[in-house]
Amino acid sequence: MKKILLIRLSSLGDIVILSSALEYLEGKAMVDIALYEQFADIYMDDPRIRKIIPIPRTIKGKIKAFKQIREEKYDVVVDCHKKFYTILLSRTARTCKRISIKKNSLKRRMAVWFKKEIVERPLYMTYIEPLVALFKEKKYPVPKLVAMKKPLFDIEGKYAVFVPGASKNTKKWPREYFLQLAEMTYRKLNIKPVFVDAQPLNIRLSFLIDLGGKTNLRELAYILHGAEFVVSNDTGPAHMAAALSTPLFVIFGSTIPEFGFRPVSEAPVFLFERKLRCRPCSLHGKDRCPRGDLLCLKDIKPEEVFRKIEEFLSWRNL
Repeated sequence: MKKILLIRLSSLGDIVILSSALEYLEGKAMVDIALYEQFADIYMDDPRIRKIIPIPRTIKGKIKAFKQIREEKYDVVVDCHKKFYTILLSRTARTCKRISIKKNSLKRRMAVWFKKEIVERPLYMTYIEPLVALFKEKKYPVPKLVAMKKPLFDIEGKYAVFVPGASKNTKKWPREYFLQLAEMTYRKLNIKPVFVDAQPLNIRLSFLIDLGGKTNLRELAYILHGAEFVVSNDTGPAHMAAALSTPLFVIFGSTIPEFGFRPVSEAPVFLFERKLRCRPCSLHGKDRCPRGDLLCLKDIKPEEVFRKIEEFLSWRNL
């Protein structure tokens, strides 16, 4: 059985999507994975992985990672990030074969600069393509997370998860929209709204459970897995929900699904976006809206999302 190293350092969504490669390799190879240590928890206790190599972001920590990888002998090293440091990591490893993903960076940048249409190339397939060439088995399993950890607290009854955060402001649906949708969910559907984010909301509302900053990644996976549905911005927890087969409602702002980051799942996924001439305005979002009104997000009203949630629940309960 081949011994393979997968390298993908960040970010959360990309690392979750990498689980498609783990699904592909299960039973075919012994797999190690190198990633930044802040994301290592999501794959802790994952039976598909032989070893996790958590890499600190410090210079000293990165140099130590070189030594750790050098100590192993791999049959194949797959660079799924293709940045300067990951290329060095790949070159450092003692291996018979080095391969890397084919990034779609130029076409995505052309879509941003000149608003040219782009043919969607799902990232999970991009991660699997080098493995298909290696093993000669053409299949493309969707991302799937399997390692979860029950938190020390319980959420009683039915609940839905809301994810108001994102890395950039132009990817954040207005917080007041999230709160309005959460109240509709509670009042009209009798489903408790649970908010998750890196930081607490710092808002006291009787109908809302705020878990901001209170869970690690595996605990978050457990909460997402148990939800009736998840409403999220285009961000890491959306991909977690998809990989856990939880019904997902995801809102796109300045970025577009055609970049390859459309959440893919065995459960239903519903996308909300506005086809504006200014989109996409960046590859990964901006801190400020170039046109100043954030219309791509503000034009998607809570009532629109709620109608789709009601429609989905009615269909599911038939």
